[in-house]
This record gives sequence, C-alpha cells and structure tokens, in this order.
Amino acid sequence: MYQMQGFSPVHQSPGILPGVDIQAPQVDVLDTGNEVLYIFEVPGVDSGRLNVEVRDSNLFIEGQADMEVKTDGLNYLYRERNPAVKYSRLISIPQDVNSDQASANVKNGLLIVRFPRISNSRKLNVNQQPQAQYIQQQGPQ
Repeated sequence: MYQMQGFSPVHQSPGILPGVDIQAPQVDVLDTGNEVLYIFEVPGVDSGRLNVEVRDSNLFIEGQADMEVKTDGLNYLYRERNPAVKYSRLISIPQDVNSDQASANVKNGLLIVRFPRISNSRKLNVNQQPQAQYIQQQGPQ
C-alpha cells in the first residue's frame, strides 16, 4: 500500500457521528439603514436542506451539505474531507427589525437573511396648505 508522508490524521470532534463535521458558519452582519443583512457561508447546502428560523430575538440556522464523491470501485489512499458537513448557528437580531417580513435566499454557498427595519418615525411636512389656510382664516392682526 502507498504511504502518504507529511499529513496529519483526520480530526473529528468528540461526540459527533463519524463522517459528519458540525460547524458554525462564518457570518457578516450589515446595516443598510433600511434593513439588517446577515450573510452566512454555507458551501454545498441547497435550499431544501436548510432551516432558517426566528426564535424570540434570535436567528437560528442549520443545514447540511453532502460532499461525498462517488468512488465506486476505488479505494481511498488518504482522506481529509468529511463526506458531510452540518452547519448550525444561533445569533441575536436587533429589536428594531420586522422579523415577520424577513426573507432568506441561498445562492453560491451564501445564505442571505434580510430583516427590514421598523420605522417608528414619521416625517412632518413643513409649510403645507392646511397651515396656510389657518393663517388666512385668522386674517391680518
């Protein structure tokens, strides 16, 4: 049998099923002013194997990517890649977003979750017609 030199043995986390690696996906959080975006790296996960939930004031994501390559009739000489990767992460969301109108989209290994901001303010119009009518009704003083 051929011996590979200079490689360390495969590391698996304790308590994990053999062949499954659980990872917390990396995330970027952006504020556009109108919405808050969460961008997660989830390579290999398609939308059918992804679960995105809002729980209280937290965003929970989990998904699984199957990375198995068909090797019918072939024997591995060395293996570092896990055949399956499970992603799981719980992250807090701001209170001033509307979780009922949140949306999620996965493409090219990126999961983007959008939370529109709740606007509690209202712009007031200055020097509009109703105020001018009030002054005219009062007459000159």
